[in-house]
Amino acid sequence: MLSSFVLDENVIDLCSVSAWIGLKTFLLILSCICLWNMRKLFLEWHGISHRLAGVLHLSLLAVGTWTAAGTAYIDESSDHPPIQQPKAFFWMYDLLLGCSGVILTLTAARDFPHKYVANQSEGDYVQSGTLHKKAIVTQDEMIEHAFYQFLNLWQAMYLHTQYHCKEIASNDHYYYHGIDIIWIIQLALLWLVTAPWLFRGRVPVHSFSHNWKMYQQQKVGQTSLESPIRRTTATATDYALPSQPKRPLLFSPEVIMYRIKKAQYIFYKHCILHGVNLAVVVVVPTSDVTALSEIPYSFSWRIFWMLLNTSYVMEFFLQSLVKRRLLNQGSMLLLNQGLMTAATLGATVVLNFVPLWMVVVSIGLNFVHRHHDVVNTMGIATVMLGSKYLTG
Repeated sequence: MLSSFVLDENVIDLCSVSAWIGLKTFLLILSCICLWNMRKLFLEWHGISHRLAGVLHLSLLAVGTWTAAGTAYIDESSDHPPIQQPKAFFWMYDLLLGCSGVILTLTAARDFPHKYVANQSEGDYVQSGTLHKKAIVTQDEMIEHAFYQFLNLWQAMYLHTQYHCKEIASNDHYYYHGIDIIWIIQLALLWLVTAPWLFRGRVPVHSFSHNWKMYQQQKVGQTSLESPIRRTTATATDYALPSQPKRPLLFSPEVIMYRIKKAQYIFYKHCILHGVNLAVVVVVPTSDVTALSEIPYSFSWRIFWMLLNTSYVMEFFLQSLVKRRLLNQGSMLLLNQGLMTAATLGATVVLNFVPLWMVVVSIGLNFVHRHHDVVNTMGIATVMLGSKYLTG
């Protein structure tokens, strides 16, 4: 196993199959909605490039979901190398899917005038168009989303490249002054996959914590404005009754939703991104090609990867369906809940790839040494590889 904190293989298989069924069900329902409203969604001329990009991306998601089972079984008795063709297919597929996701987001930012949208704000706190029913996704949110879509693409290419490095290392070892050259190459690749965080400050930032703080401030302001009206219309009986306790804003649905989103982001950043990127360098043995191939090519990983990419675009697309009155708010929330449940089941596979201590250290460094993701990640990798070298 790749981690000291592991789940039983049968549990992971059960979670992955359940997540796969959930994802296929979600895509089938969404496909029916899209086919029923095809003219309004895809055949109008306004924003045609984004509409075509949407058709392409939805098609790629469907293809990836239905072909994920291609890596579930390996015919070891074959005279040909095991699953060489599927590996080449999934490398090309991940490249197309990543590029499609970036193009989809950028065409939305270009084709629709969301740069003129300004949601309610309080100081530095701005509502998120993907979470508020009355807010609209802004162009800044789209640009931020494109950054994370690019990170998905970049990570996919990194994982495939790391596999090929391990494949080479399993046959021959090259040393420079006693240091395995493959370690140097792997560290260089780790720096490259983390380097986009150097430019994070140039991309718009929408903080979940800022959003929920702003929401509470707005609620307090509304209460103070409404209280004089209540006093002028209240009767003597009303004054005689004890005041009803108000539900703490801490537990309002909107604030809870923000906090869940924040927790998901922390898990995504420090386990899925930094954690997985680090694990393939410092956890998997250099010559263990089989263990590393589980990450980009196994059935469990493919299902997880499809759920991650589906969740990225559906947050925007489902809201667009509600805005266009093609889907009601309740149905949208139900679909989101189903997708979130499937994604949670699919994410269990990551727990077997990433050591728990690595996630904790990454989160800790994020708080004590903020906005230095490259330094933090490379520091963890250097210390771990250095300790391996010194201990032989």
